[in-house]
Amino acid sequence: MLLTLAGLVLSGVAAPTVVVADGLVIGEYANGRWLDGQKLMVPTTATVTYRAVGLGTIGASATIKGFFTEDPPGGPLLGMPNDEREVPARLLVSGSRLKVPRKVRRLGTGSKTYVEALTSFLSSQKYKAKARLTNVISADLDGNGTQEILIEGSSRPRVHQGETKPGDYSVVLLRAIVGGRVRTIPIQFSKRGTEHWVNSHELLGVADFDGDGALEFVVTNDYYEGQEATVYRFVKGKLVALASNGAGV
Repeated sequence: MLLTLAGLVLSGVAAPTVVVADGLVIGEYANGRWLDGQKLMVPTTATVTYRAVGLGTIGASATIKGFFTEDPPGGPLLGMPNDEREVPARLLVSGSRLKVPRKVRRLGTGSKTYVEALTSFLSSQKYKAKARLTNVISADLDGNGTQEILIEGSSRPRVHQGETKPGDYSVVLLRAIVGGRVRTIPIQFSKRGTEHWVNSHELLGVADFDGDGALEFVVTNDYYEGQEATVYRFVKGKLVALASNGAGV
């Protein structure tokens, strides 16, 4: 737990892996298991060093002291000096387990194959919209020697801001070989419906967070008055949500 982090460091035990997306603590890995961020709402004054994580990259470190919670419920949120909310990177991960054991490649968004994959998915949802790729990532997520493809698409940037229009959507898909066949697996998807709301989904980072050899990845779900994020893993042909948290109304 976060409350014992300082003691763990001093005793030589591996410190918990804490994943923070846009300032929100979305999960922790410790003692062989993942916990959702909402279960970690006990404030602590421990000083924790985080690394900025991108799509297959590990960047600069930042030392941040403590956590705090606030209304609306959801926290905990990272506490910064003078209670500022800004954090140094969109995705931060703590702990000594963090690594990138295999290459993660960013592919072009003009690929006919992946445009067709997104077009087919939208059609399967009976939703009329033009396929627009915003990010395509290739990586061997589970370490079995086969590349998986993460596809991010949106009708327009940050579609959750302002009034939506017919054909608006946001989606993150996983394209993988399962049982000898190529499958397109929806991770998160939002489209314009009767409420005229469209959430915005984004692939925020890819790395091995917990040291198990598999590449975990984070997908965000932003909406008009709140945010969510989830840590996922793809192993043995299955997509697994490891930890998740949200804050908003």
